[in-house]
Amino acid sequence: MNRPDEKTPKESPGKLRSRRAVASVLVAALAVASCAQRRSASAPSSDAEPPARTQRERASPVVGPDLKTRGSERRDATGSDANGLVTLPVPGFEAAFVSFPATPRFSAPVLVAAHGAGDTPEALCETFRRLLGDRGVVLCPSGPRMFAHSEGRYFPNHPALERIVLASLDALAAAYPRGIDVTNVAYAGYSQGATMGALMLVAHGDRFPRLLLIEGGGKDWTLARARQFRTGGGRQVLFVCGTTSCRTHAKGSASLLDAAGVATSVVSDIRAGHTYEGPVLALLENNLNAFLSDDPRWSSPDR
Repeated sequence: MNRPDEKTPKESPGKLRSRRAVASVLVAALAVASCAQRRSASAPSSDAEPPARTQRERASPVVGPDLKTRGSERRDATGSDANGLVTLPVPGFEAAFVSFPATPRFSAPVLVAAHGAGDTPEALCETFRRLLGDRGVVLCPSGPRMFAHSEGRYFPNHPALERIVLASLDALAAAYPRGIDVTNVAYAGYSQGATMGALMLVAHGDRFPRLLLIEGGGKDWTLARARQFRTGGGRQVLFVCGTTSCRTHAKGSASLLDAAGVATSVVSDIRAGHTYEGPVLALLENNLNAFLSDDPRWSSPDR
């Protein structure tokens, strides 16, 4: 070590240039080796598996009018099975999701499933496909996202839900003109989809004669509104509740609907909470067949 009063000898200009040249060569060599390694790692080998596709890629729309043909095309094009979700473009709105039965049937009936605030249309679609098994088509409209880049969605108000549902149903009919029967549609709504659905569907009893309202939709019925729904073609309402407040409102509305001539039932398990899973899902499993029983289109395919 040099003492404080000693000075470090300076290198000559020639030696300094020589050391800098050697350092430059080493840096260049390391850069070339790093690039070669990255190219080798990114280049796919002949036996490498392709990267997994995202939900959006798997659910790309398939165009064609024939339900049976569309079913096979959907499986070939997306790699999903017949119960996989298909994206349905809806002009002017977010794309809806559609779940088809494993066994294609012409004039298949439709159940519209409307999500709650913060929920996703895909999740509700998958739930009703499990409930329905190999029957019918499930159409799940999409509200706008609650936040940018968020999966959770909502409906701003009941007129917005009305526009989204009707536009989604029209898009489904246009995409599948020979394979799907879009008359006498069953409507199922959860939370916001139930509350706002009950408000807007009073005027559409001809298109939606059966309402399945989960954890919502029992608060705003009046005798006049119940009569309007019945006069327009409404036939049946099923309230499914997991909370005390839902059950209380549903029972009050059921008496009004019954008085107007609409067959109404209330089933509940207040231990469940505000959800469509768990005990509420069990209620749906136990009551869905009865809810659809007077429409022969919802019978099992083997009947």
